[in-house]
Amino acid sequence: MSTRKQERRSAVIQFRISAEDKDLISRAAREAGTDMSAFITLHAKQAAQFTLAQAPVRHLDVDAFATLVAMLDAPAQSLPDLAALAGEPSPFSDR
Repeated sequence: MSTRKQERRSAVIQFRISAEDKDLISRAAREAGTDMSAFITLHAKQAAQFTLAQAPVRHLDVDAFATLVAMLDAPAQSLPDLAALAGEPSPFSDR
């Protein structure tokens, strides 16, 4: 069990899967040292975060948008080390 304080879980999700899938998930959960509920929750959250990160549209609240606009409007910073690195030959070419 995780040493991190668990948040209270009250929502329920029910779904049907094949006996073979249940056995596979059960074995994987045991291998990971956790129960099926925690295993499924962890991996479903990871898949959801990955899917949302791949989404082409981003929604920002008013404060986040204002922060983004301020960052875009700010003057460019001089980065001499980056400029020097850009002038070096690419390690991926035969130059």
